[in-house]
Amino acid sequence: MYLARRTLLTKPAWSVSALLPDPTTPAETSQGPGALQVADLTRLHRLANLAPDTTAEASTLIKDINDLNHFVSHVKELDLTNVEPLVSLTLPSVYDYPLPETVSNSTTAIVRTPSPTKQ
Repeated sequence: MYLARRTLLTKPAWSVSALLPDPTTPAETSQGPGALQVADLTRLHRLANLAPDTTAEASTLIKDINDLNHFVSHVKELDLTNVEPLVSLTLPSVYDYPLPETVSNSTTAIVRTPSPTKQ
């Protein structure tokens, strides 16, 4: 059994590159109906008050965004019917707990007002 696990982990079963568009396909044919176009990128630059990129930078940025969009489309296809939703993505913080009414040290006592309760 140990040997089977060891050989299983030596060869990957899939690759991230399988989830990305084929790099040999021209960008014009690999773009789907929801792909980002030059006009969309220009509009986003204008809305964000950014200087427009050069044509080469814009085409590289559009290709990268469309590759990410293609990758995310695979994530959207996952069946999550029996998966419980996460309650929180972060660990609890010290700010999540109420402060004590009185905090004292050797010389003075500090009185704090009660913190509002979380809802």
